[in-house]
Amino acid sequence: FVVFDLIYADGRDLRERPLEERKRLLEEIVVAERGVLFSKHFVGKGKQLYDLAARSGLEGIVGKVRTSPYRSGIRSREWVKIKVKQRQEFVIGGWTEPRGSRKGFGSLLVGYYDDGELKYAGHVGTGFDEKLLRDVMAKLKPLERKTAPFAETPPKTNTPAHWVKPELVAEVTFAEWTREGILRQPVFLGLRTDKDAKTVVRERPQHADPDA
Repeated sequence: FVVFDLIYADGRDLRERPLEERKRLLEEIVVAERGVLFSKHFVGKGKQLYDLAARSGLEGIVGKVRTSPYRSGIRSREWVKIKVKQRQEFVIGGWTEPRGSRKGFGSLLVGYYDDGELKYAGHVGTGFDEKLLRDVMAKLKPLERKTAPFAETPPKTNTPAHWVKPELVAEVTFAEWTREGILRQPVFLGLRTDKDAKTVVRERPQHADPDA
């Protein structure tokens, strides 16, 4: 179990204390022999750490303002994801029939919520092996419905499309967004059973100083 922050200790609420102070206190009380590890941080070496993450095939790094308090339940510029590749969750709205020798489905039709409407973001057809195709298909079948869940009718697909209730969430990595708002070179990474589909929105990259 890896811990990276401390918000309460010895009867004190530490959320308003600077991040560096909270980390120092946390490191003092962590006992590695009990199966709890302290998540170390690097000050002023953001670019080197980012390069290491890229070479290691990791998703990216997290940049944090050293003097920041802990803010519960809100997005903040004080903590930012600096991603090697673009990667986020998408809601599955349907699938296409497979072609050739492929079993299960051809691709997943995915989207994200914007002002309560499910926007179409494209199809994801790579990242699957035979077992994964079977497992995902088994979860899609019970959710099948007659109409598309997307706010606008998606473009025509190369093979017939089937629609599902928008309840499953897929994690996807991709190269970029097209001007039309469609994913380029998406790859399926897995299902996110811990994520509520209604909370999935389009993530907007933020510029951050890796040395902060």
